[in-house]
Amino acid sequence: MNVSALHCNEEMRVTANLQLSPKEEFEACDSFLRSYEEQVTNWPAVAQACLRVKQGELWKHGGHSSWHGWIQSAAPFSARTVFYHVRLFESLNGDYTPEELAQVPVETAKVLRSMSKEARTDPAVKQAAKRKRKAFIETVKATHPEQHIESEVVKTFRFSESQWEKIEHAIEVFRTMNNPEESVENVIESWAAEFLLGRWEDSPYTNEQRAEQLQSMGA
Repeated sequence: MNVSALHCNEEMRVTANLQLSPKEEFEACDSFLRSYEEQVTNWPAVAQACLRVKQGELWKHGGHSSWHGWIQSAAPFSARTVFYHVRLFESLNGDYTPEELAQVPVETAKVLRSMSKEARTDPAVKQAAKRKRKAFIETVKATHPEQHIESEVVKTFRFSESQWEKIEHAIEVFRTMNNPEESVENVIESWAAEFLLGRWEDSPYTNEQRAEQLQSMGA
């Protein structure tokens, strides 16, 4: 990491550093974000750098037309992830210090965000948040069962190229019409729910209800 990137990461944080001009501040954050394309290290630091550029409108000093445009230019292959990390940092920053978040794996942070403020600020939860997602979830289930945190189920599918092209295109269409940042998992869940609740032909029954009828008939 170069000196300007280190400066942006360790000293600037989210508040302006009076030792740097706005242009120098932007260049430090820009350099730091561009290094993110090469290796993902500290996601909270990346989020802080991006927020500083947003808050100070420093992207203007790089000749960019917007904050979003700057991120897409500086991290073209990771822009979607960067935006997600910024939102994740913003949602947890009030309950966790930047130093605490630096010790939280990003997958664990995703679970933290879904928990209530009371639960995620529990000292036992904060300590457990330093662990990987699976171990963290087990701790939360034991200490805060009311949070109803679910474990993940990993499935592997093998599609032909043409099948995946259609699926990928459908996902992008869904994101365009709903939420550009929607995860693939949520898109598929939405499709499944829509199909289950959809009407079977011209009948008053949903597809799910019709399937139950067919299953009972075959029983």
